[in-house]
Amino acid sequence: MKTEVARRSRRALPGYLKHRSGQARVILGGKTHYLGKFGTPESHEEYSRLIREWEKNDRQPLVPVPDAQEAVISVGNLIDEFWRWVETTGAYRKNGVPTSAHARTKASLESLREFAGALGLRALSKQTLVVFRDHLCSDSPRTMIGVNKTIQIVKRMVAWGAERGMVQEMQAMLIGTLKAIREAPRKKPPVPLENLLKTIRKLEQTAPVVADMVKVQFLLGCRPGEVRLMRWANIDRAGVKKGRRTFWLYTVQDGKTRKEVYPISPEAQAILLRHEKDDATEPVFTPHDQARVTGRDHALPYKTPRPYERCDYLQCVRRAAKRAKVPAFGVHQIRHTSLSLVANDKRGGIGAAAALANHASHSTTARFYASCEAKSAMVGAELLQGRLKALSSKALEKTSA
Repeated sequence: MKTEVARRSRRALPGYLKHRSGQARVILGGKTHYLGKFGTPESHEEYSRLIREWEKNDRQPLVPVPDAQEAVISVGNLIDEFWRWVETTGAYRKNGVPTSAHARTKASLESLREFAGALGLRALSKQTLVVFRDHLCSDSPRTMIGVNKTIQIVKRMVAWGAERGMVQEMQAMLIGTLKAIREAPRKKPPVPLENLLKTIRKLEQTAPVVADMVKVQFLLGCRPGEVRLMRWANIDRAGVKKGRRTFWLYTVQDGKTRKEVYPISPEAQAILLRHEKDDATEPVFTPHDQARVTGRDHALPYKTPRPYERCDYLQCVRRAAKRAKVPAFGVHQIRHTSLSLVANDKRGGIGAAAALANHASHSTTARFYASCEAKSAMVGAELLQGRLKALSSKALEKTSA
Protein backbone atom coordinates (compact mmCIF):
# COMPACT_ATOMS: atom_id res chain seq x y z
CA MET A 1 0.00 0.00 0.00
CA LYS A 2 2.82 2.40 0.91
CA THR A 3 4.65 1.60 -2.35
CA GLU A 4 1.53 2.39 -4.37
CA VAL A 5 1.08 5.78 -2.63
CA ALA A 6 4.73 6.62 -3.21
CA ARG A 7 4.46 5.79 -6.92
CA ARG A 8 1.29 7.85 -7.20
CA SER A 9 2.96 10.88 -5.52
CA ARG A 10 5.92 10.65 -7.89
CA ARG A 11 3.60 10.57 -10.88
CA ALA A 12 1.51 13.52 -9.58
CA LEU A 13 1.84 16.71 -11.63
CA PRO A 14 2.67 20.10 -10.09
CA GLY A 15 -0.44 22.11 -9.32
CA TYR A 16 -1.96 25.01 -11.25
CA LEU A 17 -1.61 27.70 -8.56
CA LYS A 18 -2.82 31.25 -8.04
CA HIS A 19 -0.42 34.03 -7.05
CA ARG A 20 -1.62 36.91 -4.86
CA SER A 21 -1.06 39.26 -7.82
CA GLY A 22 -3.87 37.46 -9.68
CA GLN A 23 -1.47 35.54 -11.94
CA ALA A 24 -1.45 31.79 -12.42
CA ARG A 25 1.77 29.95 -11.70
CA VAL A 26 3.34 26.52 -11.57
CA ILE A 27 6.46 25.40 -9.69
CA LEU A 28 8.71 23.06 -11.69
CA GLY A 29 11.88 21.78 -10.07
CA GLY A 30 11.78 24.52 -7.46
CA LYS A 31 11.46 27.32 -10.03
CA THR A 32 8.28 29.38 -10.35
CA HIS A 33 6.85 29.91 -13.83
CA TYR A 34 4.09 32.51 -14.29
CA LEU A 35 1.39 31.64 -16.79
CA GLY A 36 -0.74 34.76 -17.18
CA LYS A 37 -4.02 35.78 -15.59
CA PHE A 38 -5.43 33.03 -13.38
CA GLY A 39 -8.34 31.07 -14.83
CA THR A 40 -7.93 32.16 -18.47
CA PRO A 41 -7.64 29.62 -21.31
CA GLU A 42 -4.26 31.07 -22.26
CA SER A 43 -2.85 30.39 -18.78
CA HIS A 44 -4.11 26.77 -18.93
CA GLU A 45 -2.48 26.32 -22.36
CA GLU A 46 0.80 27.69 -21.02
CA TYR A 47 0.51 25.38 -18.03
CA SER A 48 0.04 22.34 -20.31
CA ARG A 49 2.95 23.35 -22.54
CA LEU A 50 5.34 23.75 -19.61
CA ILE A 51 4.25 20.43 -18.11
CA ARG A 52 4.92 18.67 -21.44
CA GLU A 53 8.38 20.23 -21.71
CA TRP A 54 9.09 19.41 -18.09
CA GLU A 55 8.10 15.76 -18.60
CA LYS A 56 10.14 15.57 -21.81
CA ASN A 57 13.14 16.99 -19.89
CA ASP A 58 12.88 14.10 -17.40
CA ARG A 59 11.32 16.44 -14.81
CA GLN A 60 14.44 18.57 -14.58
CA PRO A 61 14.23 22.37 -14.06
CA LEU A 62 13.48 24.19 -17.29
CA VAL A 63 16.11 26.74 -18.36
CA PRO A 64 14.45 29.55 -20.36
CA VAL A 65 16.25 30.32 -23.60
CA PRO A 66 15.95 34.00 -24.53
CA ASP A 67 15.06 35.05 -28.03
CA ALA A 68 17.86 36.35 -30.23
CA GLN A 69 16.46 39.88 -29.95
CA GLU A 70 16.19 39.67 -26.16
CA ALA A 71 19.78 38.40 -25.90
CA VAL A 72 21.07 41.48 -27.75
CA ILE A 73 18.89 44.23 -26.23
CA SER A 74 20.29 45.89 -23.13
CA VAL A 75 18.71 48.22 -20.59
CA GLY A 76 20.55 51.09 -22.30
CA ASN A 77 18.95 50.17 -25.64
CA LEU A 78 15.50 50.24 -24.07
CA ILE A 79 16.23 53.69 -22.60
CA ASP A 80 17.33 54.95 -26.04
CA GLU A 81 14.18 53.63 -27.73
CA PHE A 82 11.88 55.04 -25.07
CA TRP A 83 13.53 58.46 -25.15
CA ARG A 84 13.35 58.53 -28.96
CA TRP A 85 9.61 57.91 -28.64
CA VAL A 86 9.32 60.73 -26.06
CA GLU A 87 11.04 63.22 -28.37
CA THR A 88 9.14 62.24 -31.52
CA THR A 89 5.67 62.24 -29.90
CA GLY A 90 6.14 65.45 -27.93
CA ALA A 91 5.42 63.75 -24.61
CA TYR A 92 6.04 65.74 -21.42
CA ARG A 93 5.53 69.03 -23.24
CA LYS A 94 2.97 71.77 -22.76
CA ASN A 95 2.32 74.16 -25.64
CA GLY A 96 5.50 72.82 -27.23
CA VAL A 97 7.65 73.70 -24.22
CA PRO A 98 9.27 70.89 -22.17
CA THR A 99 7.72 70.61 -18.71
CA SER A 100 9.49 69.77 -15.47
CA ALA A 101 8.46 66.13 -16.03
CA HIS A 102 10.55 66.13 -19.24
CA ALA A 103 13.75 67.01 -17.37
CA ARG A 104 12.86 64.68 -14.48
CA THR A 105 12.28 61.76 -16.85
CA LYS A 106 15.56 62.34 -18.63
CA ALA A 107 17.51 62.61 -15.37
CA SER A 108 15.86 59.45 -13.98
CA LEU A 109 16.65 57.40 -17.08
CA GLU A 110 20.25 58.61 -17.09
CA SER A 111 20.56 57.48 -13.47
CA LEU A 112 19.29 54.03 -14.50
CA ARG A 113 21.67 53.97 -17.48
CA GLU A 114 24.62 54.73 -15.21
CA PHE A 115 23.56 52.01 -12.77
CA ALA A 116 22.41 49.20 -15.09
CA GLY A 117 22.69 50.37 -18.69
CA ALA A 118 25.01 47.51 -19.72
CA LEU A 119 22.76 44.78 -18.27
CA GLY A 120 20.77 42.57 -20.60
CA LEU A 121 17.09 43.41 -20.66
CA ARG A 122 16.19 40.02 -19.18
CA ALA A 123 18.29 40.93 -16.12
CA LEU A 124 16.10 43.95 -15.38
CA SER A 125 13.89 42.49 -12.66
CA LYS A 126 12.00 43.63 -9.60
CA GLN A 127 15.03 42.75 -7.46
CA THR A 128 17.27 44.85 -9.72
CA LEU A 129 15.00 47.85 -9.24
CA VAL A 130 15.01 47.34 -5.47
CA VAL A 131 18.83 47.50 -5.51
CA PHE A 132 18.64 50.57 -7.78
CA ARG A 133 16.17 52.22 -5.40
CA ASP A 134 18.47 51.54 -2.43
CA HIS A 135 21.31 53.06 -4.43
CA LEU A 136 19.29 56.22 -5.01
CA CYS A 137 18.44 56.45 -1.31
CA SER A 138 22.03 56.07 -0.14
CA ASP A 139 24.26 57.65 -2.78
CA SER A 140 22.32 60.71 -3.93
CA PRO A 141 20.64 63.61 -2.08
CA ARG A 142 17.08 62.66 -3.03
CA THR A 143 13.89 62.85 -1.05
CA MET A 144 11.34 60.07 -0.69
CA ILE A 145 9.16 61.71 -3.35
CA GLY A 146 12.13 62.03 -5.71
CA VAL A 147 13.10 58.37 -5.36
CA ASN A 148 9.51 57.20 -5.87
CA LYS A 149 9.13 59.37 -8.96
CA THR A 150 12.33 57.93 -10.45
CA ILE A 151 11.15 54.35 -9.91
CA GLN A 152 7.71 55.24 -11.31
CA ILE A 153 9.36 56.59 -14.48
CA VAL A 154 11.35 53.36 -14.89
CA LYS A 155 8.19 51.28 -14.41
CA ARG A 156 6.43 53.42 -17.03
CA MET A 157 9.29 52.79 -19.49
CA VAL A 158 9.16 49.03 -18.85
CA ALA A 159 5.39 48.99 -19.46
CA TRP A 160 5.99 50.92 -22.69
CA GLY A 161 8.55 48.31 -23.74
CA ALA A 162 6.14 45.47 -22.93
CA GLU A 163 3.46 46.99 -25.18
CA ARG A 164 5.96 46.95 -28.06
CA GLY A 165 7.27 43.44 -27.47
CA MET A 166 10.69 44.49 -26.17
CA VAL A 167 9.98 43.39 -22.60
CA GLN A 168 8.21 40.19 -21.57
CA GLU A 169 4.74 40.81 -20.19
CA MET A 170 5.39 38.75 -17.07
CA GLN A 171 8.62 40.65 -16.45
CA ALA A 172 6.78 43.97 -16.77
CA MET A 173 3.98 42.72 -14.51
CA LEU A 174 6.38 41.78 -11.72
CA ILE A 175 8.28 45.08 -12.01
CA GLY A 176 4.95 46.90 -11.84
CA THR A 177 4.23 45.36 -8.42
CA LEU A 178 7.19 47.19 -6.82
CA LYS A 179 5.71 49.42 -4.13
CA ALA A 180 6.71 52.97 -3.29
CA ILE A 181 8.83 53.58 -0.22
CA ARG A 182 6.99 55.12 2.71
CA GLU A 183 9.91 56.32 4.80
CA ALA A 184 11.92 59.24 3.48
CA PRO A 185 15.66 58.55 2.98
CA ARG A 186 16.25 62.25 3.41
CA LYS A 187 13.88 65.07 4.24
CA LYS A 188 14.62 68.55 3.02
CA PRO A 189 14.42 70.60 6.20
CA PRO A 190 13.16 74.16 6.39
CA VAL A 191 15.83 76.82 6.01
CA PRO A 192 16.76 78.37 9.38
CA LEU A 193 15.36 81.89 9.40
CA GLU A 194 18.79 83.33 10.25
CA ASN A 195 20.36 81.69 7.20
CA LEU A 196 17.52 82.90 5.00
CA LEU A 197 17.99 86.47 6.20
CA LYS A 198 21.77 86.36 5.59
CA THR A 199 21.14 85.09 2.07
CA ILE A 200 18.60 87.86 1.41
CA ARG A 201 21.13 90.47 2.56
CA LYS A 202 23.69 89.18 0.05
CA LEU A 203 21.03 89.15 -2.68
CA GLU A 204 20.14 92.77 -1.91
CA GLN A 205 23.74 93.66 -2.72
CA THR A 206 24.13 91.57 -5.89
CA ALA A 207 20.61 90.77 -7.17
CA PRO A 208 17.95 92.99 -5.56
CA VAL A 209 15.17 91.70 -7.83
CA VAL A 210 15.83 88.11 -6.76
CA ALA A 211 15.99 89.30 -3.14
CA ASP A 212 12.43 90.62 -3.53
CA MET A 213 11.38 87.32 -5.12
CA VAL A 214 12.67 85.40 -2.09
CA LYS A 215 10.89 87.78 0.29
CA VAL A 216 7.58 87.49 -1.58
CA GLN A 217 7.87 83.69 -1.77
CA PHE A 218 8.50 83.55 1.98
CA LEU A 219 5.65 85.91 2.85
CA LEU A 220 3.19 84.06 0.60
CA GLY A 221 4.42 80.54 1.35
CA CYS A 222 4.13 79.73 -2.35
CA ARG A 223 6.11 77.44 -4.62
CA PRO A 224 9.15 78.74 -6.58
CA GLY A 225 7.35 78.44 -9.92
CA GLU A 226 4.40 80.39 -8.61
CA VAL A 227 6.51 83.40 -7.65
CA ARG A 228 8.53 83.21 -10.89
CA LEU A 229 5.39 83.28 -13.06
CA MET A 230 3.47 85.84 -11.01
CA ARG A 231 1.75 88.52 -13.11
CA TRP A 232 -0.25 91.58 -12.11
CA ALA A 233 -3.16 90.26 -14.18
CA ASN A 234 -3.49 87.41 -11.66
CA ILE A 235 -3.53 89.70 -8.60
CA ASP A 236 -6.84 90.98 -7.23
CA ARG A 237 -6.07 94.25 -5.43
CA ALA A 238 -9.60 94.57 -4.06
CA GLY A 239 -8.84 91.46 -2.06
CA VAL A 240 -10.34 90.60 1.31
CA LYS A 241 -10.41 92.79 4.40
CA LYS A 242 -9.33 91.44 7.77
CA GLY A 243 -9.80 94.10 10.42
CA ARG A 244 -8.06 97.24 9.21
CA ARG A 245 -5.85 95.37 6.79
CA THR A 246 -6.61 94.47 3.19
CA PHE A 247 -5.11 91.31 1.80
CA TRP A 248 -4.70 91.11 -1.97
CA LEU A 249 -5.39 87.74 -3.59
CA TYR A 250 -3.00 86.07 -6.02
CA THR A 251 -4.69 83.39 -8.16
CA VAL A 252 -2.15 81.03 -9.70
CA GLN A 253 -2.58 80.46 -13.42
CA ASP A 254 -2.36 76.74 -14.34
CA GLY A 255 -1.77 75.83 -10.70
CA LYS A 256 -0.92 72.42 -9.33
CA THR A 257 -4.48 71.97 -8.07
CA ARG A 258 -7.76 73.18 -9.56
CA LYS A 259 -7.70 76.56 -7.79
CA GLU A 260 -4.81 78.02 -5.86
CA VAL A 261 -5.07 81.43 -4.21
CA TYR A 262 -2.51 83.08 -1.94
CA PRO A 263 -3.36 86.08 0.28
CA ILE A 264 -0.81 88.89 -0.07
CA SER A 265 -0.10 90.72 3.19
CA PRO A 266 0.57 94.49 3.30
CA GLU A 267 4.31 93.80 3.73
CA ALA A 268 4.37 91.72 0.56
CA GLN A 269 2.25 94.34 -1.22
CA ALA A 270 4.88 97.00 -0.54
CA ILE A 271 7.54 94.78 -2.13
CA LEU A 272 5.41 94.04 -5.18
CA LEU A 273 4.61 97.71 -5.77
CA ARG A 274 8.31 98.28 -6.42
CA HIS A 275 7.87 96.06 -9.49
CA GLU A 276 4.60 97.43 -10.89
CA LYS A 277 4.34 97.06 -14.68
CA ASP A 278 2.41 98.94 -17.37
CA ASP A 279 1.63 95.61 -19.05
CA ALA A 280 -0.35 93.48 -16.59
CA THR A 281 0.49 90.29 -18.50
CA GLU A 282 4.24 90.81 -18.05
CA PRO A 283 5.89 88.81 -15.23
CA VAL A 284 6.39 90.78 -12.02
CA PHE A 285 10.01 89.64 -11.65
CA THR A 286 12.16 89.42 -14.79
CA PRO A 287 15.88 89.30 -15.62
CA HIS A 288 15.27 92.57 -17.50
CA ASP A 289 14.48 94.33 -14.22
CA GLN A 290 17.64 92.90 -12.71
CA ALA A 291 19.70 93.98 -15.73
CA ARG A 292 18.35 97.55 -15.52
CA VAL A 293 19.22 97.79 -11.84
CA THR A 294 22.77 96.49 -12.35
CA GLY A 295 23.29 98.27 -15.68
CA ARG A 296 23.80 95.07 -17.65
CA ASP A 297 20.73 95.23 -19.88
CA HIS A 298 22.95 95.24 -22.98
CA ALA A 299 24.13 91.71 -22.14
CA LEU A 300 20.66 90.10 -22.29
CA PRO A 301 20.36 87.62 -25.19
CA TYR A 302 16.63 88.40 -25.62
CA LYS A 303 14.76 91.68 -25.90
CA THR A 304 11.27 90.89 -24.59
CA PRO A 305 10.78 90.45 -20.83
CA ARG A 306 10.33 86.89 -19.66
CA PRO A 307 10.19 85.24 -16.23
CA TYR A 308 13.18 83.79 -14.46
CA GLU A 309 13.97 80.20 -15.35
CA ARG A 310 13.89 77.75 -12.46
CA CYS A 311 17.61 76.97 -12.71
CA ASP A 312 18.52 80.69 -12.83
CA TYR A 313 16.48 81.43 -9.70
CA LEU A 314 17.98 78.44 -7.89
CA GLN A 315 21.58 79.23 -8.87
CA CYS A 316 21.25 82.87 -7.87
CA VAL A 317 19.97 81.94 -4.40
CA ARG A 318 22.62 79.25 -3.91
CA ARG A 319 25.43 81.60 -4.91
CA ALA A 320 24.17 84.17 -2.42
CA ALA A 321 24.01 81.48 0.29
CA LYS A 322 27.61 80.55 -0.48
CA ARG A 323 28.70 84.19 -0.22
CA ALA A 324 26.80 84.48 3.06
CA LYS A 325 28.68 81.38 4.30
CA VAL A 326 25.52 79.41 5.10
CA PRO A 327 24.65 75.88 3.93
CA ALA A 328 23.19 75.81 0.42
CA PHE A 329 19.44 75.27 0.20
CA GLY A 330 16.84 74.84 -2.52
CA VAL A 331 14.27 77.49 -3.33
CA HIS A 332 11.44 75.08 -2.46
CA GLN A 333 12.79 74.95 1.09
CA ILE A 334 11.81 78.60 1.47
CA ARG A 335 8.20 77.42 1.27
CA HIS A 336 8.96 74.75 3.89
CA THR A 337 10.23 77.48 6.21
CA SER A 338 7.07 79.57 5.83
CA LEU A 339 4.69 76.67 6.36
CA SER A 340 6.68 75.29 9.30
CA LEU A 341 6.54 78.66 11.07
CA VAL A 342 2.77 78.85 10.61
CA ALA A 343 2.16 75.19 11.53
CA ASN A 344 4.17 75.41 14.76
CA ASP A 345 2.69 78.73 15.87
CA LYS A 346 -0.13 78.49 18.42
CA ARG A 347 -2.05 81.21 16.60
CA GLY A 348 -1.83 79.27 13.33
CA GLY A 349 -1.50 75.50 13.45
CA ILE A 350 -1.74 72.75 10.86
CA GLY A 351 -5.07 74.01 9.52
CA ALA A 352 -3.76 77.50 8.77
CA ALA A 353 -0.59 76.11 7.18
CA ALA A 354 -2.58 73.68 4.98
CA ALA A 355 -4.92 76.47 3.84
CA LEU A 356 -2.01 78.81 3.12
CA ALA A 357 -0.23 76.07 1.15
CA ASN A 358 -3.33 75.17 -0.92
CA HIS A 359 -2.69 71.51 -0.17
CA ALA A 360 -5.12 69.21 -1.99
CA SER A 361 -5.25 66.43 0.60
CA HIS A 362 -8.03 64.55 2.39
CA SER A 363 -7.80 66.90 5.34
CA THR A 364 -8.15 69.98 3.17
CA THR A 365 -10.64 68.89 0.51
CA ALA A 366 -12.56 72.14 0.76
CA ARG A 367 -11.24 74.71 -1.67
CA PHE A 368 -9.60 78.01 -0.78
CA TYR A 369 -12.64 80.11 -1.62
CA ALA A 370 -14.61 78.51 1.24
CA SER A 371 -14.81 81.16 3.96
CA CYS A 372 -13.15 79.11 6.71
CA GLU A 373 -10.21 78.23 4.45
CA ALA A 374 -9.75 81.82 3.36
CA LYS A 375 -9.68 83.02 6.97
CA SER A 376 -7.16 80.36 7.93
CA ALA A 377 -4.91 81.28 5.01
CA MET A 378 -4.99 84.96 5.96
CA VAL A 379 -4.08 84.02 9.54
CA GLY A 380 -1.05 82.23 8.15
CA ALA A 381 -0.07 85.17 5.94
CA GLU A 382 -0.49 87.53 8.88
CA LEU A 383 1.81 85.39 11.03
CA LEU A 384 4.58 85.53 8.42
CA GLN A 385 4.37 89.30 8.18
CA GLY A 386 7.18 91.02 10.03
CA ARG A 387 9.23 87.86 10.63
CA LEU A 388 12.15 88.98 8.48
CA LYS A 389 12.06 92.54 9.85
CA ALA A 390 11.97 91.32 13.43
CA LEU A 391 14.92 89.01 12.86
CA SER A 392 16.82 91.74 11.05
CA SER A 393 16.36 94.19 13.94
CA LYS A 394 17.57 91.57 16.45
CA ALA A 395 20.67 90.96 14.35
CA LEU A 396 21.40 94.70 14.24
CA GLU A 397 21.06 94.95 18.02
CA LYS A 398 23.59 92.12 18.48
CA THR A 399 26.00 93.81 16.06
CA SER A 400 25.77 97.16 17.83
CA ALA A 401 26.20 95.52 21.24
